[in-house]
Amino acid sequence: MCKTKKLHISKREMPEDSESNSTATNTDFLSRFSNFVDQNLQLIQRSVYVAGAVVLIGVGRHLRLHHRFTSSSDIPPRFYQQNVKLLGTVRHRDKDTNVLSVSHIPPLPSRFVSLFTRSHKEKSNEDLLKVSIAGVQLTKSGENWIDINIVNRNVWFKLLESPENNFIPAIITCRIKKYPVRTNVNHLLVQKGFGRVLDRYDEEPTSQIYASLRSQLLSAEQKAVKKGKGDWENKSGWKKLIGWKTVKRLFKKKD
Repeated sequence: MCKTKKLHISKREMPEDSESNSTATNTDFLSRFSNFVDQNLQLIQRSVYVAGAVVLIGVGRHLRLHHRFTSSSDIPPRFYQQNVKLLGTVRHRDKDTNVLSVSHIPPLPSRFVSLFTRSHKEKSNEDLLKVSIAGVQLTKSGENWIDINIVNRNVWFKLLESPENNFIPAIITCRIKKYPVRTNVNHLLVQKGFGRVLDRYDEEPTSQIYASLRSQLLSAEQKAVKKGKGDWENKSGWKKLIGWKTVKRLFKKKD
């Protein structure tokens, strides 16, 4: 009987010993891992940063976030279709066409990308995008206003449709004095009487955003004429005629 009891006791104690050994092993592993992390914390952090940077650059290269566009043909067709908004600096205004020459600023700096990719050729500052103020024909006052408030300033320009004669029609927004937020330059010019709505549409614009912009500009033009704003001041003889033409263009397609 005594031998049998001893056998049973030893069998009961065996699982407890194995569990204690397993717990000790796990504790030892966690202790070693914790010490390794403490001793190599900076190395681990740098590795994470490098891995994140590589992923970011890979996504940036796919989306062309590091590429500086220098002509309308550089811009992917999907950018026009999706009405992508780009950032750039207005270098000057063409006196003949009133088109803005814009130096595109890519979201991801090229110098940063070059640290992880093949060396690239720097492009000349003379390679500028030709951006037109969509739907607006500038007056003399508008030209002066652009030169004072927009030239040499950073602007956002939203692509509306495929370019015509390499001119990119866009909605331009910019931070202007006396306005707390970025201002729609296209609308502001017409609202102040510094620009007129282009009357060149035999058909509706292909872009829905462009069609909406046109409608807003026509409404702003009618109000500017009625109030005698900007170049409409002291032109009462033309107010009724211009106002009628604006209304006619608004409802032209609804008849």
